[in-house]
Amino acid sequence: MKTFCLRFLSFFSILLAASALHAETLRGIVRNVNYGSHSFGLDVPPVTRVYVTGGTRFSTLQGKASFQDIKEGDSVEVEGRS
Repeated sequence: MKTFCLRFLSFFSILLAASALHAETLRGIVRNVNYGSHSFGLDVPPVTRVYVTGGTRFSTLQGKASFQDIKEGDSVEVEGRS
């Protein structure tokens, strides 16, 4: 019984680790910039809005690298986990 529990726990741990590592890159247009909470909405085609919070890495096609530099209408690329 002890061996079964250890195998189950190791299998479950591998599943959790694999799901946590799945990342995808989203590209869209910045909407609703909130400088107070360091967040912004990102319209991702065709009809998805993603809210990006502070601490998330992003890059813009215009070369802006900091949150203070972005404004509504900028094209942004964000790497996130799903």
